[in-house]
Order: sequence, then structure tokens, then C-alpha cells
Amino acid sequence: MSLDNLAPRLDSDKAHRKILVVDDNEMLLKFWDRLLTRGSSDAESYRITKNPQRALQWLEHTKFDVAIIDVVMPLVDGFDFVRMAAKVNPLMRLVFTTAYECDFKNVHLGIKQEIIKDIHVLLKPYLDISKVENFLERLYQNDPTLQQDKPILNDENLRFHLWNL
Repeated sequence: MSLDNLAPRLDSDKAHRKILVVDDNEMLLKFWDRLLTRGSSDAESYRITKNPQRALQWLEHTKFDVAIIDVVMPLVDGFDFVRMAAKVNPLMRLVFTTAYECDFKNVHLGIKQEIIKDIHVLLKPYLDISKVENFLERLYQNDPTLQQDKPILNDENLRFHLWNL
């Protein structure tokens, strides 16, 4: 069996999508709220918080398809958050966001690469809301062109794809 078959299949129907956003920046939380509201009338289809602990509580009760996580946060950084979240929902797709330079080659998340092997990183600032919206749509459609030619590969065989949108 191909490892690609183990990647979670995301529901292309916007009404059934479950997205979690964790970011400590209020302005970016408003951005994500506006963007995700455009795509769904269901208030339960996404959750947004600046509190990683609250997000972990939500994970106990909701199977999110995608988590969009800021890398640098004051209470728990995005990498530690993913280490904890992956224990609860190992099939959740991961999208990191950051305005800082990170050495993704040396990031160790301790998650099973057989399930999640591609991790996307949206570099801040986001310059075009339609490009971010298109990125999410392509992620949900399991678009194979969302894979970059030269992703950053770490020691855990996780592939980090960096995006300037």
C-alpha cells in the first residue's frame, strides 16, 4: 500500500470542513475569521483562538481536518502544540504560520510520518486573501500540485512546504 493512501481525505464539501486556527495575533485571528466565514455558514465548521490550551480542549471533542498554527506564541509554541495535538488527532492536516525564519530541517515533532508527511508553512504577511483561500481549497481537494519540487526534509522524513501568499 502506498503511503499516499494513508493521508487523510478531506471533505471537499465546505459545510463539512472542520478547521482549527491557533494564533496569538488578534488581527490575524480576525483575518482567519473573515476568510473562513466566507466559506461556510456553519459556526461549528471552524474554531479560532489565541489560547493553545483552549484549542487542545476543543480537540478532545471535535475531529478537525486542518489545524492552522502560529509557530511563535507566548504560552505554547506551535511545535509543542502540534506534539500534543497529534496525540489526540493524528490525522489532522497541519499548516504552520510564521513571520520568523525557522530551521524546519531541524524541527522534530515526534509524529508518525506514515500518516502526516507533508506540512505546509504559510509565511506572514499574507499579501492576497484570495491566494490564501485558494491554498485552503487546494489543500481540501488533495491537489497534488500543492507539493513543491524541493520541500525542506527533516530527520523524521516530514516534508515542509513554504508558501509566500
